[in-house]
Amino acid sequence: MPGRKARVHRKVPVALTRISRFHSSSSRLRTLSHAVKARRSDPYARWVASERPPCSRKRSIAACVSTSLDVRRAAWVAYIALALLLAAAPFLTDAALGRSWVRILDFALLYIMLALGLNIVVGYAGLLDLGYIAFYAVGAYLYALLASPHFGLHLPVWAILPMGAMVAAGFGVLLGAPTLKLRGDYLAIVTLGFGEIIRIFLTNLNAPINITNGPQGISLVDPISIGGLSLGETHSMFGITLPSTYTYYYLFLALSLAIVFISIRLQDSRIGRAWVAIREDEVAAAAMGINTRNVKLLAFAMGASFAGVSGGPLLWVCSE
Repeated sequence: MPGRKARVHRKVPVALTRISRFHSSSSRLRTLSHAVKARRSDPYARWVASERPPCSRKRSIAACVSTSLDVRRAAWVAYIALALLLAAAPFLTDAALGRSWVRILDFALLYIMLALGLNIVVGYAGLLDLGYIAFYAVGAYLYALLASPHFGLHLPVWAILPMGAMVAAGFGVLLGAPTLKLRGDYLAIVTLGFGEIIRIFLTNLNAPINITNGPQGISLVDPISIGGLSLGETHSMFGITLPSTYTYYYLFLALSLAIVFISIRLQDSRIGRAWVAIREDEVAAAAMGINTRNVKLLAFAMGASFAGVSGGPLLWVCSE
């Protein structure tokens, strides 16, 4: 009897362990079944499952290859249709709404370039910059000073645009350096003050030395010329008349597409991932080894350079 009781006492913990394991496994099964039922009842989960690519299901390799080819073919057809629409946009707009709306398209492309630069600072890096328009003014004034009779300089546009990008990037670093420790609303207030300082400074820089001509501004800005072909004049190519608003549209479209391409490449690059890390959590990004100071300064400089490039073309449209 004593030996039997000892055996019973030894078996009790084992039995209790098995019962607890059974209950834990049954509870996990119940949790899993509830999750499956919730997923089936969730309309978003059903939509995601229905939108899953066919190649993720059990299908043959040939079917997966043909499906991917069909998707690529549809994408290329969409790209070609979009390219044709953008190429014909000034002609369609002029025929339907008038020449003034083509000028509105020019301004829209300028603002697209400006917004893409702002997206780098605010969208990628998460830095709320409310004085971003100041870099737009820096690029515009630089072009006006170097391509007008104000100082007697008439530099080509392909020399001024890189200079505008570099000077605006320098101003971006000057703005970013004192504000590296600021975040959120405090950064927004400081950058807003920077924008107002640049505006007041440029509109009053006519004494004691007349540099910006004060509130009157700089007039008689040179139109852009490519290979001796002035885009400020009307031209005919293959029997098609191209006014200056058309030629400026195609130039701005090319610049916008270039900036879009650069933005996409930056987003998938190491720098772009560092910007996203700083935007999500700057402390965690610094703990992971990211040099937050240099990366934030690079975001300010890169966004300001895009604004400096788009500031010069503003004068071409306004001077028409």
